[in-house]
Amino acid sequence: MANSNEQVAEQAFKVIIAVNMPHGAGYFVDSEGRFLFKKQFEEVSQFTEGLARVKQGDKYGYINTNGEMVVSCTYDDARQFFNGFARVKQNDRWGVVNNKGEVVAPCIYDAVGRFSDGLAPVRLNDKRYFINANGDKAIPCSNEMIEEFFEGLAPVVQNGKYGYINTNGEKVHPCIYEKTGRFSEGLYWVKKNGKLGLINTWGEIVQPCIYDEMLGLDCGAAFGLPIKQNDKVGFINAKGEIVVPCIYEGISRTFSEGFACVKQNGKWGFINTKAEIIIPCTYDAVNIYSEGFAPVKQSDKWGYINTRGEVVISCTYDEVGQFNEGLAAIKQNGKWGFINTKGKVVVRCIYGEVGCFSEGFTRVKENDKYGYINTKGEMLCPCIYDFTWCFSEGLASVTKNGKNGFINTKGEEVIPCIYDNFLRDSEGLVKARQGDTYSIINKEGKVIAEAFDWELTSWSRVDIE
Repeated sequence: MANSNEQVAEQAFKVIIAVNMPHGAGYFVDSEGRFLFKKQFEEVSQFTEGLARVKQGDKYGYINTNGEMVVSCTYDDARQFFNGFARVKQNDRWGVVNNKGEVVAPCIYDAVGRFSDGLAPVRLNDKRYFINANGDKAIPCSNEMIEEFFEGLAPVVQNGKYGYINTNGEKVHPCIYEKTGRFSEGLYWVKKNGKLGLINTWGEIVQPCIYDEMLGLDCGAAFGLPIKQNDKVGFINAKGEIVVPCIYEGISRTFSEGFACVKQNGKWGFINTKAEIIIPCTYDAVNIYSEGFAPVKQSDKWGYINTRGEVVISCTYDEVGQFNEGLAAIKQNGKWGFINTKGKVVVRCIYGEVGCFSEGFTRVKENDKYGYINTKGEMLCPCIYDFTWCFSEGLASVTKNGKNGFINTKGEEVIPCIYDNFLRDSEGLVKARQGDTYSIINKEGKVIAEAFDWELTSWSRVDIE
């Protein structure tokens, strides 16, 4: 049987935790709490691109994942690596080093941005321009503001208006826009005269500035989003193509399983990705499809239709949820239960509140307390908690008597409810506070570090070569 060190080595990655103590000491441990590098610093940070910022004395530098010093601790401040470069500060001026520890740009600048597309914006004595990976001036600029490149373009400002230049310094889009931002791959949204449109990286206008709103821009447009014009809504895809014209009173934020909800003449129905009405607008309310079924409301009651528009579960429920893991929540007479895709009641309507199933379990509320049931309606743990959350990676966070902990899929409290607050990470680690003491705990409930600085302690996944 391999020992714990061999097991870590067999993985494609390992987790390294940067622990910072309140009194000014920092060190690194792995996910089992074993000390790494046999070194201690005044401050440490998580690894990015294989390098971590560390502080010795009052100066910063960088080490690699073997604990070797790549950039000596000679800088007054330093930032994390991005695209192979890091910004460093000395004598109140900024410069750049690369991941080999070489000085790319000396510390002479008032400000330096991150490298992207081989270029970084800098400011020196109120002059703004771009430098290349050798530290040479690559693009002189006479703009009021310049930002980092993204997908070959960088936003610039002249006379309070935005435009874009390419990596050759050529103005691809003139400075005529009031606002701008990233839309999706190869596209940017722009605002002109109070209206929104789209441009691409080639200097072309993809959609003219005629739209009142692009709903959900702050959440990104990787799958497209609704647009609004003259109080009517439609849908634009991630390529900037109008897939649904602005003719509806309402539309869902996204397509789901090939369908979007639309509202016309006060009623709701569904269209497909070709903007064809597949299910006529005859319902009082609807929700998006999930696992082949969509909730619909008629005469103040809810039921379900399939993708052919056939009512497969009649509208008899006061409220319903979407299908998830083959079950959907239903409400009758003020209580919640669950049905399967055939409409059979699997869990009777006896609960004051329910969640949606995740990893085979859902939270339920009874007598003002929460517990969990499985997909058969069997109780995983009784309703004894003040609040509960969904299962993720085999654990669910729970609150009891104002304190937080975690249970596993056996209903066991692997992390007892003794913590005031917590932060969980995708690597299966929990950062928790108990009074004035902070701890890092793994998913087995083992405390692997404690008494650290909450804000400065973090971890990262590191690939093993």
